[in-house]
Amino acid sequence: SEIADAMAWAAQYAGVNDQGVAERTADARKQQRFGQARITAELQARGISAEDIDRVAQSTTRDEQRRAEAALASERARFEGDAHKAASWLTRRGFEEDVVRRAVEKLVGPLE
Repeated sequence: SEIADAMAWAAQYAGVNDQGVAERTADARKQQRFGQARITAELQARGISAEDIDRVAQSTTRDEQRRAEAALASERARFEGDAHKAASWLTRRGFEEDVVRRAVEKLVGPLE
């Protein structure tokens, strides 16, 4: 029937659309210097499948350290040498703990 054909077509192309949405969203958030955890949370909130999120995450995590350092460098003056404040800010942007630690210690100072 036409309804069954339409449903089959929609099921076939829904994943392609989800993957495109996932990629465009991740690219936009990477440009805004957000971390993988924040990007993943947004994709989950949009109802993107775990499989599509995993595909996007593989490409996003490769440049995670560089993005964290760029984000911190662009906002470094606001932290006035306060490593904990800088770390908290990066964590809220969705960067992983080890990435945050390396970026803060490189650009702001030791986390003690």
